[in-house]
Amino acid sequence: AKTRPDVHALGARQRGVDFIDVRDREIPTEVVDRLPRDVAMELSVLPIDYRDGVLRVAMEDPLNERLLTMVMQSVPEPFKPAFTTRGDLHYALNRAYNNLVRSNPLVRDFFDGFAYLLEQSQFDSNRLIDLCLALAHLLGSSDVHLTFGLAEMKIALRIDGTLHGIPIPARRIRPDQITQLKNALKIRSGIDPAKRGLPQDGRLELEMEQGSIQARVATLPLVDGEKAVLRLIARESPRAGTSG
Repeated sequence: AKTRPDVHALGARQRGVDFIDVRDREIPTEVVDRLPRDVAMELSVLPIDYRDGVLRVAMEDPLNERLLTMVMQSVPEPFKPAFTTRGDLHYALNRAYNNLVRSNPLVRDFFDGFAYLLEQSQFDSNRLIDLCLALAHLLGSSDVHLTFGLAEMKIALRIDGTLHGIPIPARRIRPDQITQLKNALKIRSGIDPAKRGLPQDGRLELEMEQGSIQARVATLPLVDGEKAVLRLIARESPRAGTSG
């Protein structure tokens, strides 16, 4: 009996395209960077290799003319479509674009919690700060990066040395809520919100049932906003009671 890759390879040849087993394939960063992340994720297409000026791109339906046209509009060089399976493609996309964190159920819960807080009549910025710290703790992150613009903000976590952008309900957050969150973070960290043009340092703590999470906070002014980096420095367990 033919193995699974052999069957797919035969089917691909019959359609005049190559079959690529992408699940555990190591794709060079310079190849991945030839197709923007948002395009790759939206269209479910994965750049595989770049040879002789031609970019080979794996997809589930390499005979889909509309899809091929959209890919052609997104890459400047000639490309050659190849076939791969849906499950392996989605896994490889996440792996290639360092995006496995975004598919984590904890991240989806964080997104839902963020959205819930934005919908309340009174925005609880301190609770959102708690959510950020808790997510970082649960995902084993070393630090949290919060970028505050005039009308938008971004959240990223550094995990095992790689910075991962965390999806947030960006279209729902208002400029005044961004300002409120930024000021609440500063006040809670012992930083003066009035000193906007100066880098400042502080300290933050979150009490949890399992113990406390502590973080050093550094704020840095940007041309069009401000950035705060929360570096987790301790995860203390609750102290056991002592007998007299």
